[in-house]
Amino acid sequence: MKGLILLQALADQSTNADEVMKQSEELKKQIADLQDTLISTQNDKIANLIGDTGLIVGVFGLIFTLFFGLSVFAVIYIQHKNNKAKEDMASAKKLSANAEELSKKGNQINQQASEELKEVQKKMLEIDYLMKFTQKHSWAFAKINRCRSNLDTINVYIDTNTYSKSEPGVYILGLIKELKVYQERRAKLHTDLNMCYAIVNSLVDNFYQYVNKVEEISHMQIVIDNLDKQLSKLEVLDNDSEQLLEEVSRFYKETMESRKAANNPTEDSEQGGQ
Repeated sequence: MKGLILLQALADQSTNADEVMKQSEELKKQIADLQDTLISTQNDKIANLIGDTGLIVGVFGLIFTLFFGLSVFAVIYIQHKNNKAKEDMASAKKLSANAEELSKKGNQINQQASEELKEVQKKMLEIDYLMKFTQKHSWAFAKINRCRSNLDTINVYIDTNTYSKSEPGVYILGLIKELKVYQERRAKLHTDLNMCYAIVNSLVDNFYQYVNKVEEISHMQIVIDNLDKQLSKLEVLDNDSEQLLEEVSRFYKETMESRKAANNPTEDSEQGGQ
């Protein structure tokens, strides 16, 4: 009985042991499954984390790439612009230098043109003064020559030899007093005329000698003004010589007619009787 109980007890223990073993195996299996599940979950999480990290890294890499590309483009663009700016600056400096050079040349040309214009204006003024002076000194010499011609003719009329050729000496003595007045007037005209002639010649010589040497063209006007004064004097001398010529011509005519009448009384009486 005790053996049966013992066997029974052994059988129960064996059964219990099997169950314990089975439970232990199941527990191990559950633990293994749990570990696998945990590992799988952990791997999934790690994979997800790696994927998220890769995505993040990819996104950031893309962003970095974009930024890098933009940075490189910006650097290249800035360098290009910088080089372009340098080239533009060089071109600008060159253009500025050319403009400055052209400005200098322009100033030189303007200055030269201004000097040439002044010289042309000076020459035009010289020609103007020269024409005025030439005209005036031509008038002066014309008046001098006419006065001299008048004085030469007057000299014939007031010369006693003109009357003595056909008149007796006693009669000539009677004319000397009247002729002396005319001779004195002619002598004064001759003296004044010679003085004007000398002054006009001096003015003409001075004008043509210094016409290209004066600093101011207007200085020529001084010579012209002096010549005008001589022209005024010559005008008076010309009028006086004309008047004296008319007087001595009339005196000669009247004297000759008077002497003719005195030498031919019969002819005059016959004419009176007729």
